[in-house]
Amino acid sequence: MFEKINANGIELERFSSKNKEHLKLAEYLKKDLLINEFFSEWESITKLSLNDDSNTFYSYVIKDIDLIGITTICFISDYECVISYGLLDKFREKDYSKLVKEILINELSKLGVTTIKAYIKSNNVSSINDILKTGLSLSEVSNSDLLVVSFPI
Repeated sequence: MFEKINANGIELERFSSKNKEHLKLAEYLKKDLLINEFFSEWESITKLSLNDDSNTFYSYVIKDIDLIGITTICFISDYECVISYGLLDKFREKDYSKLVKEILINELSKLGVTTIKAYIKSNNVSSINDILKTGLSLSEVSNSDLLVVSFPI
């Protein structure tokens, strides 16, 4: 997987527990009520996957001039993955989520990925509205409070 990507004025840099800037962002995200549940899952999986290129989970810090958030890629197979991201509050109503999705879709398609999905909590109004603005539809995941969207490649 890639270590760093620069596109559309945004940088995705693979998360490192040795990078003080990355750890600072992790502390901010831990305190963010909207993404706290996502963050706790991210934190536990990231600890398991750091410095292990044989894993199927990759975590990246999103930044422009400022730290914006984190994004993850979890490979289900060589051709299918699930993406997710959490943005700091002041960046949520901007176009960052759209730009991050575009970068991820572009980079993953270069790797031969043909199916990219995202799962969204049914109470995450901001993300749901973001998806609906793109014209894509969400489906309910049975026996859960999740919605799923598949992104065209």
